[in-house]
Amino acid sequence: MQVVHHEEGVVVRQSKGRSPRSRSNRSKADQGPAQWLPPTADTHCRYAAEWVGTKLRRDLAADEGELVALRQLADTCPSQTVEYERAP
Repeated sequence: MQVVHHEEGVVVRQSKGRSPRSRSNRSKADQGPAQWLPPTADTHCRYAAEWVGTKLRRDLAADEGELVALRQLADTCPSQTVEYERAP
């Protein structure tokens, strides 16, 4: 997984896979990738990229379990790119 930060305010989202469906999204509640992943494996990379992008965009911390899960996901997603712009 590659992380790209845009200073100019231009964000290009990669459109690989589909977003988790609303029912599966509701089932996860506030659980992170260490506790929950979308039910279909082909959406795991995009989910992880969006999660990481949100953390970076908002300058949010990640706990150790979350980091371990994200590293494992990143190892399986070598072509996935995370692009983000820091929130004001």
